[in-house]
Amino acid sequence: MQCNMWTERAPEEIVLNKIFPRLIALAETAWIDQNNKNFVFV
Repeated sequence: MQCNMWTERAPEEIVLNKIFPRLIALAETAWIDQNNKNFVFV
């Protein structure tokens, strides 16, 4: 798994506000067993 964000032109506060919520979603997707996930892909 990977989560990319190109930051060469973005201010640090914007980068941090965009990265951290997505890191939680990435961790959930990567570490929780597929059979234990409690959501439906739309």
